[in-house]
Amino acid sequence: MDPRRARQRRHRRQHGRHHSALHGGDDYSNYQHKGLIVLMLKTFSKVLSNGKFKSATHRVIRKEGKERYSFAFFSNVDPEKWLEPLPQFTEDAGEAPKYRRFLYKEYLQLRMRNKTHPPSRPEDAIDISYYAV
Repeated sequence: MDPRRARQRRHRRQHGRHHSALHGGDDYSNYQHKGLIVLMLKTFSKVLSNGKFKSATHRVIRKEGKERYSFAFFSNVDPEKWLEPLPQFTEDAGEAPKYRRFLYKEYLQLRMRNKTHPPSRPEDAIDISYYAV
């Protein structure tokens, strides 16, 4: 068995399926639990958690005859704030930072440039990996 999949299976057994999904291990479409709340984190949470938490792609598949309720709450980081991995995910965890420190407004400007001046090659688009070390 692939070592990565084996780690994911062990992790799911230890922490439960929902915990694993928060760490990017599973697809939420498999969850049919009444009262389940899914928290979708923005891309910068990947930096703050040093890659531990990943942002999810929003996708809804509702089975016919089933109800689904959504509540959206949007929040953003102050553009003047510096972002970097938090010590809980680096120093305290004994791991090296996977992202360099950056000013959030710089990231927003680069992302906007992707929209106003799309790169000729998709791989040249700026995303959070631009700040990876």
